[in-house]
Amino acid sequence: MKKYLSLILSAAMCLSAVPMSAAAEEETDSDAITNDYVDYERIQTISEGISNGTYDADFNFDGVFSRADIAAIATFYAEVQTGMIESDGTVIRESVLSDEARALIAANGDITGNGAVDAEDCTYFLQYYYTRFVDGDANLDGIVDPSDASYILAYYSYSQTGTSNSNYEVVDDYFNTDRITYEEIERKGDYTGDGVVDAADASKILADYAESQASMVE
Repeated sequence: MKKYLSLILSAAMCLSAVPMSAAAEEETDSDAITNDYVDYERIQTISEGISNGTYDADFNFDGVFSRADIAAIATFYAEVQTGMIESDGTVIRESVLSDEARALIAANGDITGNGAVDAEDCTYFLQYYYTRFVDGDANLDGIVDPSDASYILAYYSYSQTGTSNSNYEVVDDYFNTDRITYEEIERKGDYTGDGVVDAADASKILADYAESQASMVE
């Protein structure tokens, strides 16, 4: 039981960590799929499918895609690793997941395309979640940090001076996008939730980031 809980927590660590950039992953030949294999086109296609409702990633059947669905993937992975279930979701001993959840995760949980539902899938689903749903991630890299504050301040400065729209380079964006537009910063930059993207959003991002870093060393 202790081993089972340990693996549950280990798999779920991806929910508390900021996902690393896929741009740093090493390319792997598609004919030799391993646990390290990542199909970036598949990730983009599935991410777009979740956004437009054509791909079912509602693994807990509550009607929305959220961190709870990623937690369900982590649980599935832990149960496979401990021999509780087969990789196709078939129960060997027991499972905390419903039959429907196991079946859907087995079918749709492999976002990386390596042939298995594992911790890497948690990472990329979590990155999609942050990029799509978390305000403040102005540069769409899956992280809310000081670089987003810089993007927001640049956007605010240009908007105040009346300079026409221009593009900013994106660093390590897992969609492999080379540029990010003003419209994207405007869509994701409202960190305070007051309906505008301005210096207050950048200030709050910096304050929250500093607080989170301080709590990590306490």
